[in-house]
Amino acid sequence: MEIQRIWQGAKQVLMAVLGGLIVLFAFVNAESVTVNLLFTQLQLSLSLLILISALLGIGFGWLGGALRGRRKRKAVEAGYQAELSGSTEAEEDWMAEQQETQGVPQSRH
Repeated sequence: MEIQRIWQGAKQVLMAVLGGLIVLFAFVNAESVTVNLLFTQLQLSLSLLILISALLGIGFGWLGGALRGRRKRKAVEAGYQAELSGSTEAEEDWMAEQQETQGVPQSRH
């Protein structure tokens, strides 16, 4: 468990550093660019375009993780082990604990 806490902290520090680099990179590139959106064109600063792209990437990444977590929780509740293949050891430990506390069967086959 201690290693997991250290890893979580390291990930947070890494994300903060990367976020800072993205913001720095965006403000260094402040010139105006034309963005072609197929039917129209926009004129906006490159820094704003970089920040919007980074925020969209973060949003899509978060959404993908949230959907994956939801699918795994539903699989645990339903007792489907086939849905849980490819999970990490920490996820498997959490799922086993959930099954014990909720009395979910190991397999429906």
